[in-house]
Amino acid sequence: MGNYKLVQGDFVEWVRAYDPEKEGRFHALFADPPYALIENSKRFSSPTAAPVQFGTDGAFQRQAKGFMNQSWDGFSTLLDYRLWVTSWAKELPRICYPGAVVGLFGGSRTFARLQVGLEDAGLE
Repeated sequence: MGNYKLVQGDFVEWVRAYDPEKEGRFHALFADPPYALIENSKRFSSPTAAPVQFGTDGAFQRQAKGFMNQSWDGFSTLLDYRLWVTSWAKELPRICYPGAVVGLFGGSRTFARLQVGLEDAGLE
């Protein structure tokens, strides 16, 4: 059986701190970064649109905080998300062998932004 490493934690913190000279490089890497499931009113409304009504059960308020009410997925715009992806994806060539497989999960509405962020970082 080959060597493998399973890391549970914040991928972005891990990838930035990882030292391939001490710990080695990877042939494959898989991660599940945030999906940027931004509230629809933030994605599609104009700046002059009426504010979102919160409703009696707070449903819209929960949605505004990000996926499953988590602030770590609460990006303000899809451009911010794409730039965030690019910022950590630039680290991947440093820790992976050339031709390594990188598998990342993404949201059905936002995976294209993930893909463009990876391309902006120089990945194919």
